[in-house]
Amino acid sequence: MDEPWSVPLFRHLISNDECMTSTDDASMQGTVVVLTGASSGIGAAGARELADRGATLAVVGRNEARTRDVALQCGPNATPFVADFASLASVQTLGASLLEKYPNIDVLINNAGFIAGRFERTVDGIESTMAVNHVAPFLLTQLLADRLRTNPAGRVITTSSVAHASARLHVEDLDGERSWRAFKAYSQSKLANVLFTRELARRWPGVAVNCFHPGVVDSGFGNSNPMLKLFMPVARLVLIGPEKGARTMVQLASSTKTEAGANAVSGEYWVRGKVSKTSDAGNDMAVAARLWERTEELVAPFL
Repeated sequence: MDEPWSVPLFRHLISNDECMTSTDDASMQGTVVVLTGASSGIGAAGARELADRGATLAVVGRNEARTRDVALQCGPNATPFVADFASLASVQTLGASLLEKYPNIDVLINNAGFIAGRFERTVDGIESTMAVNHVAPFLLTQLLADRLRTNPAGRVITTSSVAHASARLHVEDLDGERSWRAFKAYSQSKLANVLFTRELARRWPGVAVNCFHPGVVDSGFGNSNPMLKLFMPVARLVLIGPEKGARTMVQLASSTKTEAGANAVSGEYWVRGKVSKTSDAGNDMAVAARLWERTEELVAPFL
């Protein structure tokens, strides 16, 4: 029997230990980073930190004004790109714009995230939480594949969550309409992030591919869900700020310990700056392979 949505959420909150700080502050001068979900929260905080280290940034967000504002905060080497991850056509357009702008792309950070307040399908007919959190990032990664795979320092980083631990994934029923609940859908999408990371690392051995849990961040995430909004006054007692939540993201993007190559750390799930264990479901490579195939079918018209 599935747990009520509040049980994994409570575990999610009490696991929110202090994030470790990376000791690697190496310059990222000349490094091109594509960062989605960058108009607020840990995305915006991570963009500012990466800019401070000298990175050239593609700041991707859904809200045009906020995305432009973050890009301005990041300085002259940051460019705003507006895209709606609930539309695969919008992601396709984004991919084309990025390829036109950047002859080289070193790092892709799939950070855009969403939790729906009710069951709904996107314009592509996909359950909205899974579409934004997994299918759209999968498509963007494939669209940028040539840039990333030919780059000796190529990296793909995906924002997952400890919430994945409460999930099981039925690949043939990704929508889960009959038994849909908000946190269940979110947890399944975060498990999909972990499985995508495992399978991408297997398929792209020359690229450092990792995912991470940022902690539970006070960033306005979940405001579309009325149950989470009710819970937030209590939750804020244990939430961390976006800057702390972005630390592992920045570490994975910049640390020499995750460089691609023979000794690369790849295919792993990180928590508080260190490789961590996932649930058993997060290690199921048969499901990871089938999820890849099913997602490939969904995005095929846009490749």
